[in-house]
Amino acid sequence: MATVKLFRSNQIGAPQLTGRVGKLIDILDAVLVNGYNQQDVSSLSRIGSIATIILAGKHDFEKGDYCTFGNSTDPLHNGEFLVESIISEFSFTVAIDASSSDSKQGDMICKRSPAGFLKPYQGTNKAVYRSANTNSTQTYFQVFDNGQTTIGGMEAGFRMYETMSSTDLGDNPVPTANDRQYGIQLRKSNTQDDTIRHWLIVSDGKTVYIFVSFRENGVVGGYMSSWAATGAFIFGDFKPLSAQDGYCACIFGYNNNSISSSDVDRNASSYPYFANSAFATGSSNHHYLSSGYDQWYAGYAKRNYLGTAETGSRLWIWGKPAPANDSYACVIGGHAFISYPNPADGSFMLTPIVLTSDFGSGVRGQLPGVYDSFHGRVFPLLTKITNVIGLQNRNLISVPMQTGERGGVVYIDVTGPWE
Repeated sequence: MATVKLFRSNQIGAPQLTGRVGKLIDILDAVLVNGYNQQDVSSLSRIGSIATIILAGKHDFEKGDYCTFGNSTDPLHNGEFLVESIISEFSFTVAIDASSSDSKQGDMICKRSPAGFLKPYQGTNKAVYRSANTNSTQTYFQVFDNGQTTIGGMEAGFRMYETMSSTDLGDNPVPTANDRQYGIQLRKSNTQDDTIRHWLIVSDGKTVYIFVSFRENGVVGGYMSSWAATGAFIFGDFKPLSAQDGYCACIFGYNNNSISSSDVDRNASSYPYFANSAFATGSSNHHYLSSGYDQWYAGYAKRNYLGTAETGSRLWIWGKPAPANDSYACVIGGHAFISYPNPADGSFMLTPIVLTSDFGSGVRGQLPGVYDSFHGRVFPLLTKITNVIGLQNRNLISVPMQTGERGGVVYIDVTGPWE
């Protein structure tokens, strides 16, 4: 079963993001592949199937996080474990095999568990990632964080391949270089310097949601301490409606083919600002889903639902119904369809976020673990929401995108599983 993990830039040991080349690779390595905040385990004491762990240094685990133990001479102590409770900033408990040793064995270490990806290829400020989950589509995701565009390290580019033999060689790239010269872009910063930009990533080891406060300084208070200018990016698998749809991998982000450095700081009503959100949406009669929309925003599938490789198998994101000509609806969560709480039963109403191949093509699938709300932005950012009807025993968090007049929000299930 794929486990859902939440990663934030203000967690202990988390790498920091700036507008320099290579910094996104550092974060993806830590979050997806390696984990972080590795330190020695001072002691382990097991009573029954619950082990109390004391670390040599501080942790910032929360109940529901995952930790990975290694180097124990008792193999039952090694591996990934769910954090059951927090005792102090140095100690916590996990559920463990009741037949394992009741004390620490060997030079045991602990770290925050990674999402569960492999890194089969790498180069200078380049990397290729692939889910370690064999039930995934096994798509290769190529990342360029080498300053290839006109604004350098302020953004990084992505492509996906069906197979790869090196960092730069593979079959069926999506998008192609002819379609999108620099791939699909993720905005890291609006300055090419060492200013820290906060980030948040949620993944189940198959799908990755990335949020970056690309205009907020690294202020005290951690990730998105205000409604900062926050962009979104998505890569990984989506949930297909058809069991025969074996090419249900996607990338959603920002299309950059002629941007200048001044475009990064346009106001909230400009296309570049909107399009930094992978959750851009709207309606077919709205200007945002027009030639201007396609100029800035891009979403792609690995192939079409029939399995045919195409130049540009496009995908579009849709949430709750959007009122015609409502410019606030251009980002998921950007407008309220009904008041909160729902008048009839006092509930918080969510709807899945679905994907179509075109405006009239029908629904192809759904983004896993993420939802739009009929109520818009009604909770402070990163609020935990529990006991949503249909999602009982799940914790969701509110995650903002953009700012100003066209702000949006999505709600992400951080308990899982998403499958």
